[in-house]
Amino acid sequence: MTFIVRRPTVEVTNQNVDVLRLLELLKHLEYYMDEEYDDVKDHIREYIDTHSIKKKDVDQYIRRFPLTVFKNYYELEMEHVLA
Repeated sequence: MTFIVRRPTVEVTNQNVDVLRLLELLKHLEYYMDEEYDDVKDHIREYIDTHSIKKKDVDQYIRRFPLTVFKNYYELEMEHVLA
C-alpha cells in the first residue's frame, strides 16, 4: 500500500490536530477497515470521546476535505455521536 503525503489544507495546531486526524481517517477509511462498520463506528466514537471532539470542530474543517469524508461521516452516523 502506498500513500502520498501532501501539504495539509489547513494549518495543523495543537487545537485542531485531533479533528484533522479524524477527518483524515474518514478520508481513507476503506484502506484501514478490517472490521465491520459497527466495530469501526465504536472505535471512532471512542476516539471522539477521548479527544472531546465536538460537531462545531468537525464542521469548521470538513468542507476542506473530499466528498468521501462526508460520505463516511454520514454512513458511520457520526453526526449523532458529536455533541
